[in-house]
Amino acid sequence: MGQKIVNPAILVIDVQNDFYSDKGLLRKRGFDISEIQKTTPKIIRFLKQSRRLGIQVIFVKSYYDKTFLPENVYNLYKIKHLENVCKSNSKGSQLYKIKPKLNEKVFIKHKYDAFTNPELERYLSKNNIKTIIFVGAQTDVCVDSTARSAFMKGYNIIAVEDCLASTDKDAHKKTLKYMEKYYNAQIRFSKQPLRRLKCAV
Repeated sequence: MGQKIVNPAILVIDVQNDFYSDKGLLRKRGFDISEIQKTTPKIIRFLKQSRRLGIQVIFVKSYYDKTFLPENVYNLYKIKHLENVCKSNSKGSQLYKIKPKLNEKVFIKHKYDAFTNPELERYLSKNNIKTIIFVGAQTDVCVDSTARSAFMKGYNIIAVEDCLASTDKDAHKKTLKYMEKYYNAQIRFSKQPLRRLKCAV
Protein backbone atom coordinates (compact mmCIF):
# COMPACT_ATOMS: atom_id res chain seq x y z
CA MET A 1 0.00 0.00 0.00
CA GLY A 2 1.39 3.41 -1.06
CA GLN A 3 1.90 6.48 1.06
CA LYS A 4 -0.98 8.79 1.87
CA ILE A 5 -1.68 11.29 -0.89
CA VAL A 6 -1.42 14.80 0.56
CA ASN A 7 -1.87 18.18 -1.18
CA PRO A 8 -1.13 17.04 -4.75
CA ALA A 9 -0.14 18.96 -7.86
CA ILE A 10 0.39 17.60 -11.36
CA LEU A 11 3.73 18.30 -13.01
CA VAL A 12 3.51 18.14 -16.81
CA ILE A 13 7.03 17.48 -18.08
CA ASP A 14 8.18 18.49 -21.58
CA VAL A 15 4.97 17.97 -23.57
CA GLN A 16 6.51 19.95 -26.42
CA ASN A 17 6.49 19.72 -30.21
CA ASP A 18 10.10 18.59 -30.55
CA PHE A 19 9.34 15.52 -28.41
CA TYR A 20 5.72 14.75 -29.41
CA SER A 21 5.03 16.01 -32.93
CA ASP A 22 5.66 14.22 -36.22
CA LYS A 23 7.26 17.50 -37.30
CA GLY A 24 9.38 17.71 -34.17
CA LEU A 25 13.13 17.22 -34.02
CA LEU A 26 13.09 13.77 -32.40
CA ARG A 27 10.91 12.35 -35.17
CA LYS A 28 13.04 14.05 -37.83
CA ARG A 29 16.15 12.48 -36.33
CA GLY A 30 14.65 9.00 -36.55
CA PHE A 31 13.58 8.47 -32.95
CA ASP A 32 10.51 6.33 -32.36
CA ILE A 33 8.01 8.67 -30.69
CA SER A 34 4.98 6.39 -31.14
CA GLU A 35 4.74 5.53 -27.43
CA ILE A 36 5.04 9.21 -26.53
CA GLN A 37 2.28 10.18 -28.95
CA LYS A 38 -0.05 7.52 -27.55
CA THR A 39 -0.06 9.29 -24.20
CA THR A 40 -1.32 12.61 -25.59
CA PRO A 41 -5.11 12.00 -25.41
CA LYS A 42 -4.69 10.36 -22.01
CA ILE A 43 -2.80 13.37 -20.66
CA ILE A 44 -5.44 15.73 -22.02
CA ARG A 45 -8.23 13.71 -20.41
CA PHE A 46 -6.35 13.33 -17.13
CA LEU A 47 -5.71 17.08 -16.87
CA LYS A 48 -9.34 17.86 -17.63
CA GLN A 49 -10.56 15.54 -14.89
CA SER A 50 -7.96 16.78 -12.43
CA ARG A 51 -8.87 20.42 -12.98
CA ARG A 52 -12.50 19.62 -12.19
CA LEU A 53 -11.35 18.37 -8.81
CA GLY A 54 -9.32 21.49 -8.17
CA ILE A 55 -5.94 19.77 -8.43
CA GLN A 56 -3.22 22.19 -9.46
CA VAL A 57 -1.59 21.68 -12.86
CA ILE A 58 1.97 22.94 -13.36
CA PHE A 59 3.82 22.88 -16.68
CA VAL A 60 7.55 22.47 -17.25
CA LYS A 61 9.14 23.32 -20.60
CA SER A 62 12.70 22.77 -21.77
CA TYR A 63 14.78 25.46 -23.44
CA TYR A 64 18.04 23.86 -24.50
CA ASP A 65 19.93 26.72 -26.14
CA LYS A 66 23.71 26.35 -26.25
CA THR A 67 24.11 29.37 -23.96
CA PHE A 68 22.15 27.57 -21.22
CA LEU A 69 23.82 24.15 -21.44
CA PRO A 70 27.06 22.88 -19.92
CA GLU A 71 29.57 22.12 -22.66
CA ASN A 72 29.49 18.36 -22.05
CA VAL A 73 25.69 18.27 -22.42
CA TYR A 74 25.76 20.32 -25.61
CA ASN A 75 28.48 18.05 -27.04
CA LEU A 76 26.29 15.02 -26.33
CA TYR A 77 23.38 16.66 -28.15
CA LYS A 78 25.67 17.36 -31.11
CA ILE A 79 26.71 13.71 -31.29
CA LYS A 80 23.03 12.73 -31.40
CA HIS A 81 22.25 15.57 -33.87
CA LEU A 82 19.93 17.14 -31.31
CA GLU A 83 21.77 20.43 -30.78
CA ASN A 84 18.73 22.34 -32.10
CA VAL A 85 16.17 20.67 -29.83
CA CYS A 86 13.78 22.99 -27.94
CA LYS A 87 15.41 26.31 -28.73
CA SER A 88 13.92 29.20 -26.76
CA ASN A 89 10.57 30.33 -28.17
CA SER A 90 10.92 28.09 -31.22
CA LYS A 91 8.02 26.14 -32.67
CA GLY A 92 9.67 22.97 -31.41
CA SER A 93 9.66 24.24 -27.85
CA GLN A 94 5.95 25.09 -27.87
CA LEU A 95 3.53 22.90 -25.93
CA TYR A 96 1.99 20.07 -27.93
CA LYS A 97 -1.84 19.98 -28.08
CA ILE A 98 -2.28 21.34 -24.55
CA LYS A 99 -2.55 24.85 -23.16
CA PRO A 100 -2.21 26.03 -19.58
CA LYS A 101 -5.21 27.75 -18.07
CA LEU A 102 -4.77 31.41 -17.12
CA ASN A 103 -4.00 30.58 -13.50
CA GLU A 104 -1.56 27.73 -14.25
CA LYS A 105 2.17 28.26 -13.96
CA VAL A 106 4.78 27.38 -16.58
CA PHE A 107 8.38 26.89 -15.48
CA ILE A 108 11.35 26.79 -17.83
CA LYS A 109 14.23 24.38 -17.31
CA HIS A 110 17.58 24.23 -19.09
CA LYS A 111 18.61 20.81 -17.78
CA TYR A 112 16.89 17.46 -17.29
CA ASP A 113 15.90 18.17 -13.70
CA ALA A 114 13.08 20.72 -13.35
CA PHE A 115 14.30 21.57 -9.84
CA THR A 116 17.36 23.23 -11.36
CA ASN A 117 14.92 26.12 -11.75
CA PRO A 118 14.66 27.28 -8.11
CA GLU A 119 11.38 29.06 -8.83
CA LEU A 120 9.63 25.68 -9.09
CA GLU A 121 10.45 24.65 -5.53
CA ARG A 122 9.57 28.10 -4.19
CA TYR A 123 6.17 27.85 -5.86
CA LEU A 124 5.51 24.35 -4.53
CA SER A 125 6.47 25.40 -1.03
CA LYS A 126 4.35 28.55 -1.17
CA ASN A 127 1.33 26.48 -2.22
CA ASN A 128 1.95 23.76 0.38
CA ILE A 129 2.32 21.03 -2.25
CA LYS A 130 3.38 17.72 -0.71
CA THR A 131 2.68 15.23 -3.52
CA ILE A 132 3.84 15.54 -7.13
CA ILE A 133 1.96 13.64 -9.84
CA PHE A 134 4.11 13.13 -12.94
CA VAL A 135 2.93 13.05 -16.57
CA GLY A 136 4.89 13.76 -19.75
CA ALA A 137 8.22 12.68 -21.26
CA GLN A 138 10.73 11.19 -21.21
CA THR A 139 10.25 8.77 -18.33
CA ASP A 140 13.87 7.67 -18.15
CA VAL A 141 15.42 11.11 -18.57
CA CYS A 142 13.72 14.35 -17.48
CA VAL A 143 10.89 12.72 -15.54
CA ASP A 144 13.23 10.48 -13.58
CA SER A 145 15.73 13.28 -12.94
CA THR A 146 12.98 15.54 -11.61
CA ALA A 147 11.34 12.77 -9.57
CA ARG A 148 14.66 11.89 -7.94
CA SER A 149 15.16 15.50 -6.83
CA ALA A 150 11.55 15.76 -5.69
CA PHE A 151 11.84 12.67 -3.52
CA MET A 152 15.11 13.82 -1.95
CA LYS A 153 13.49 17.18 -1.20
CA GLY A 154 10.69 15.45 0.69
CA TYR A 155 7.88 15.24 -1.83
CA ASN A 156 5.71 12.17 -2.28
CA ILE A 157 5.77 10.83 -5.83
CA ILE A 158 3.00 9.53 -8.09
CA ALA A 159 3.75 8.38 -11.64
CA VAL A 160 0.78 8.06 -13.99
CA GLU A 161 2.06 5.18 -16.09
CA ASP A 162 -0.15 5.61 -19.16
CA CYS A 163 0.53 9.37 -19.22
CA LEU A 164 4.30 8.86 -19.27
CA ALA A 165 6.43 7.54 -22.11
CA SER A 166 9.86 7.42 -23.68
CA THR A 167 11.48 6.73 -27.04
CA ASP A 168 12.82 3.62 -25.30
CA LYS A 169 9.87 1.48 -24.19
CA ASP A 170 12.00 -0.87 -22.08
CA ALA A 171 13.69 2.04 -20.34
CA HIS A 172 10.26 3.51 -19.57
CA LYS A 173 9.16 0.31 -17.84
CA LYS A 174 12.43 -0.15 -15.95
CA THR A 175 12.41 3.45 -14.77
CA LEU A 176 8.90 3.12 -13.34
CA LYS A 177 10.04 0.06 -11.37
CA TYR A 178 13.11 1.98 -10.20
CA MET A 179 10.96 4.92 -9.11
CA GLU A 180 8.66 2.60 -7.19
CA LYS A 181 11.57 0.85 -5.50
CA TYR A 182 13.80 3.82 -4.64
CA TYR A 183 11.44 6.82 -4.52
CA ASN A 184 8.47 5.00 -2.94
CA ALA A 185 6.50 6.17 -5.97
CA GLN A 186 2.88 5.15 -6.43
CA ILE A 187 2.43 3.87 -9.97
CA ARG A 188 -1.11 4.64 -11.07
CA PHE A 189 -3.17 4.73 -14.25
CA SER A 190 -5.15 7.71 -15.47
CA LYS A 191 -8.50 5.91 -15.21
CA GLN A 192 -8.16 5.21 -11.49
CA PRO A 193 -10.64 7.26 -9.43
CA LEU A 194 -9.30 10.79 -9.17
CA ARG A 195 -11.40 11.61 -6.10
CA ARG A 196 -8.80 9.70 -4.08
CA LEU A 197 -6.20 12.27 -5.09
CA LYS A 198 -8.03 15.29 -3.74
CA CYS A 199 -6.89 16.33 -0.27
CA ALA A 200 -7.53 19.46 1.71
CA VAL A 201 -4.62 21.83 2.29
